[in-house]
Amino acid sequence: MINFEYFYNNHFNSKNIIDLRFGNFTVDHIARLTSNNSAGVFNTILAASSTCYSAYYGNQADVSVAEAVKKSLTNSLDGLIDVFKDDVSKSAKLVSYKFDENGSVYLEFFPSGVSEYNRANKGNIELLADRLATAFSKYSAEFDAAIVTKFKTYVTNLQSARNAQLQKFGTVDSSKAKTQESRTALELQLLVNMHTIGGLFPGEVERCVSFFDQSLLMPAHHQQTWNIELKTNEIQTPIEKQFAANAEMDITTNQTIEVGLSNVKDQLQKYKITINTNEQTTLKLADFNVDLNTHPFLVIKNIGADDALVKVEL
Repeated sequence: MINFEYFYNNHFNSKNIIDLRFGNFTVDHIARLTSNNSAGVFNTILAASSTCYSAYYGNQADVSVAEAVKKSLTNSLDGLIDVFKDDVSKSAKLVSYKFDENGSVYLEFFPSGVSEYNRANKGNIELLADRLATAFSKYSAEFDAAIVTKFKTYVTNLQSARNAQLQKFGTVDSSKAKTQESRTALELQLLVNMHTIGGLFPGEVERCVSFFDQSLLMPAHHQQTWNIELKTNEIQTPIEKQFAANAEMDITTNQTIEVGLSNVKDQLQKYKITINTNEQTTLKLADFNVDLNTHPFLVIKNIGADDALVKVEL
C-alpha cells in the first residue's frame, strides 16, 4: 500500500540540511522557476518563495549581529571583573594595614579571605562588590575618598554590565526563535511549490524534479570525521594531509572558531575563515587561497568564551 502521508511531510526540516546548503538549494530553485516562467505560471509561488527566503536569511543576519553584540558585552563584563579583582587584591593590603587581619573589622571586608574574591564569577560578583563597597563606606574615615567612591562605582558598573548582557541573551533567544519560524515557513513554501509543480505537470516526473537540485541539499559521503575539543584560545591541527584541489569539509561548532590552512602545524596564518557560534558551514579548501601543496595542515583556533566542541567531516 502507498503511504500517502509521505507526500505531505515536510522533507526540508532535517538537521542534516544546514543553512548554507538550504540557502543554495532555494536560490537555485527560484532561478529554475524564473527561467521557465515565460507564461507566468509560477508567479504566485515565485513571489511567496522570494518573500520567505528574504525573511529567513534576514532573520539569520539578526541572530549573527545579536550574537556578536552578546560576545562583546560578555568580554566587557569579563574585563570589568578582572579589573575589579585586581583592585581588590591591592585594597586588601591597605585594609590589613588599617585593621588587624584577625580582627572583626577586617572580616567585614574579607570574611573568607581575599581568595573568595579571586574565585568570584558572574553569579556572585555583584554581591561581593556590594559587600566591599558597604564596608569601605562604613569605615570611610579611614580611607581616601577616591577609594570609597571607586568601589561604589564598581557595584553600579557591574550591575549595568550584567543587565546589558542578560538583556542581549534575551534578544538572541528571540531572534533565534524568529529565525526558526521563518525557516519553517520557507520549508513549507517549498513543499507547496513541489505540489504546485506536480499539479501543473501531472505524471511528468522528470520535468517536475528538474526544478529541484537535490544534490545541493546534502553533503557528499564523508570519508573521515574528527571530533575536537578546544579550550578558549587553544589551537589544534586535527588534520595533516595532502588535500585535493576540490576537497570540501563540513564544520559544526558551538563556539566561534578560526579555521585556516597552514604550512606550520598548530599555527594560524593570515588566510583564515571565521565560523560563528552554533554555525554549520561547508568549506571549500580553494576558498583559503593558498597552495595546497605547501599548506597541508588544517588548523583550528577557539576564539569563543568557553570550551569548544568542533566536528569536522571531510
